Amino acid sequence: MTLSCLDCHATCTSCFGPNNTNCLSCNNETRVFIPSNYSCFLCPAKHFGNDATQKCESCHSTCKSCFGPNLTNCASCESQFYYLYKIVSACIICDLKTYGNDTVEYCVNCHPSCKTCIGSSSTDCLSCELTESFFNSTSG
Repeated sequence: MTLSCLDCHATCTSCFGPNNTNCLSCNNETRVFIPSNYSCFLCPAKHFGNDATQKCESCHSTCKSCFGPNLTNCASCESQFYYLYKIVSACIICDLKTYGNDTVEYCVNCHPSCKTCIGSSSTDCLSCELTESFFNSTSG
């Protein structure tokens, strides 16, 4: 008799057989492990799998995806929030006249002519101060 090792089902991290009902643990935080039938189920968007409660639970309201219920358990953010991934895995809103800078991983000041921006240059303005207006330097 020859024995061979088989890969676990794609939903499982560890298993005792190749089927989706042979899981011992799940492959990511968006799945919940149900020990009674050794299965991993995919949680809906903005939810994470809580193996302790065997339920899909809601992410914090600032998170688009998460690995837990707290503000510091975000894996990605809703569009109006900036993701502080290196320090705390949290989503924050940058104040007016600031933007989320990935290099320093925090909100930094826009150019003085900008009210809202995506960078520090005067060409990174999304909206201008009342004393300024947009000028497209490429138009003829």
